[in-house]
Amino acid sequence: METREIRWFSTEPFNKIETTFNRLFAGSIIEEPERLDTYLYTSCNEVNIKIRDGQLDIKKRTSEPKSRIKIGSNSGYAEKWIKWSIDNPLHVRPSEHWYEVRKQRKLVFLDEHNKIMSYKEDDSKPIGLQIELTNLSVDEKTFHSIALEWSSKEYNQNDEILENLLKDSELKLLQSMGYPEYLSTIVNKPLALLEF
Repeated sequence: METREIRWFSTEPFNKIETTFNRLFAGSIIEEPERLDTYLYTSCNEVNIKIRDGQLDIKKRTSEPKSRIKIGSNSGYAEKWIKWSIDNPLHVRPSEHWYEVRKQRKLVFLDEHNKIMSYKEDDSKPIGLQIELTNLSVDEKTFHSIALEWSSKEYNQNDEILENLLKDSELKLLQSMGYPEYLSTIVNKPLALLEF
């Protein structure tokens, strides 16, 4: 599966965005139970390897250089990723090279006509735009993320919806990156890619 993603991270909650998110999508927000993702942390920001619920996910960033985008007064990087999933991976996980990230997510999905789609965790993930607010817990420290993710072939980005969502914020390029890059800024010794 190929996606485009824009993600921002912060040590502070995105309170203004969350207030607008709750108002714009009232009654359609999916609040997922807390989940645990276990990431292999490396010095390579272009590969994202994680285990969740017995499934190994491997994502590779395919866009270089990353595309800069502006949404109102917000700046970020739009990245293209391709993802592979493998069921029942081997449970050989040296703990010193894997990092546990607890996530509490609020999601909404919009179809290609920008209509809100219903979604249950057991369903296949809908094609369209996924807007995601996440609280992350890493080593008992809390971080926050907002992400926009869509299929690169199936969704035309609606700037009006995104501008309304982000209108009271000024997200910076320095905050915009994928999970591998962000985790490498908060863990002590990322594993060199050639070591695994």
